[in-house]
Formats: sequence, C-alpha cells, structure tokens
Amino acid sequence: MTVTFPLNQYSRSREILLHPDEEEQRWSREQWSRPEVRRLYRVRSQCERLIDRVTRHGGRRARAWGLQAAQFQVHAIAAACNLKLLSRMLAAAPA
Repeated sequence: MTVTFPLNQYSRSREILLHPDEEEQRWSREQWSRPEVRRLYRVRSQCERLIDRVTRHGGRRARAWGLQAAQFQVHAIAAACNLKLLSRMLAAAPA
C-alpha cells in the first residue's frame, strides 16, 4: 500500500510505501483499546500459560504404551503443576 501526501505548497508530494500488513496492524491496535478484548486476552493468556507448564513437564508425549499409562502420566503432571502453583501462592501469601 502506498500513501501519497504533499509536503508543503512549494514542494512535490512524497510517497511512503507501507508494510503489506499495515491495515491489519491498525485494526489490531484499534481492537486492543477496547476493554472487552483485553479481558478476553487475559483469560487466553492464563490458559496458554497453563498449557505451557503442562507441556514443559512432559505433557507432549506419553512415556509408556497404553491408555491407562498415558492417563496416569497426565494426572501426575497436572498434580505436579497444581502443587507448584499452590506452593507459590502459599509463599506469596502474607503471614
């Protein structure tokens, strides 16, 4: 996208070549100013943080064959993540 504008009354006009995604970036910035979008993004970021913690603890692949072993691994990872979160909350709580 090219934007043309005059510099002043005595000079020629100047053209600026904008990035191909400029319109989408402007739309995104406009959306970000709305409070409901920020609220939804906060929920999304909390979910993404939880998924990141689970995958970092080995939730991407099952270590053993069978559905029961995979379910046990998922439950163990979830328990470990919950215990870490609980210990952080207890450490941060005022005495």
